[in-house]
Amino acid sequence: MERSSPPFFVFTGGPGVGKSTTLAALHKKGFRTFPESARSLMRGANTGLHKAHPKKDLILFRDKVLEKDIEFYKKAHLDPKKIAFFDRGILDILAFDAYRKTPHSKSIDKLSNELIYNKKVFFFPPWEEIFETDPEREESFEDSVVASKCVQDVYYKYHYELIEVPKGTIESRVTWILENVQKFI
Repeated sequence: MERSSPPFFVFTGGPGVGKSTTLAALHKKGFRTFPESARSLMRGANTGLHKAHPKKDLILFRDKVLEKDIEFYKKAHLDPKKIAFFDRGILDILAFDAYRKTPHSKSIDKLSNELIYNKKVFFFPPWEEIFETDPEREESFEDSVVASKCVQDVYYKYHYELIEVPKGTIESRVTWILENVQKFI
């Protein structure tokens, strides 16, 4: 018997496709949002706070991202009926494993059945016109396309439905997402 989907919506896709910017706009509107764990960990590693960086120790980095994502999920679950938006979900770590060719994280198989997001996942497709690198996003646009495919494969494998977010302004994306959220809860 399938459990009902909570109003916990994941934004996923490759790097540089507008997930974080859209999440920030939703946060400004008063919605509960949870940022991308990997980005904050990389920022901390870049400033010397810790060693969890993909260029220093890929497995440690992945495991720290998982810890942070679990923490975010548990915070959202304190009010399980309230809408929450996540910049990536726990399954993105499996996509990270596929993209980086690191050993599969077996603990995620178990967690994927325990920590349930809404089965409708907002997928942000590659979009070269808005893509840019920064200190935490070192991948090329071509890397983003490959990572996007890894993300799609993982979410489909775990029976999530990817809903492609149309390209457009931040405001039009936010409006479109909020209209669709109402259909999914």
